[in-house]
Amino acid sequence: GADCGVHGLICVNDRAGGHLGQKSKQTLFNELKDFKIPLICAGGISTREDYLEALEIGYCAVQLGTRFIASKECNAHIDYKRAIVKAKEKDITETLKISGVPISVINTEHVQASGTKLGKIESFLFKNPKTKKLMRALYALKMFRGLSKANSKASQYKGYWCAGRSVEGIDEILSVQEIVDSLVKA
Repeated sequence: GADCGVHGLICVNDRAGGHLGQKSKQTLFNELKDFKIPLICAGGISTREDYLEALEIGYCAVQLGTRFIASKECNAHIDYKRAIVKAKEKDITETLKISGVPISVINTEHVQASGTKLGKIESFLFKNPKTKKLMRALYALKMFRGLSKANSKASQYKGYWCAGRSVEGIDEILSVQEIVDSLVKA
């Protein structure tokens, strides 16, 4: 990417919500810093301390997802926002059932009942080069439908709520302005 003119990289780490990286923010930075392009830390940022830690590591910016779901402006259902506020880091789990790749979600009763691993047939189809793209397309469609239902019907719908480990630092629903101010103002 750097050789082709990419202007920066979003570095999705192992604390992210939704699609989940497999490495810590420090490890990712160490592996990518020699490219001499801006690196953006994505995952595990919800407090001023998290933000400052990412900058101290050397990232030039951060990307927040979970924190902004629990904002007044976000159109996510209030039940989803409340679930993020209520959740702690230990309540976040990884599942392959949404898209066939690791996704970070709140460990609800539905997630526990449906499991987090792919079945033998699904696993085979995802690993087979001839069926992998088809499976990804089917799972993307399934995920889009499920997340749309979860957002509109919330607690009445038994589905998945994506969230990262940054839930630990989220204790109320704030406006976007309040969130940004809490990160950058001392």
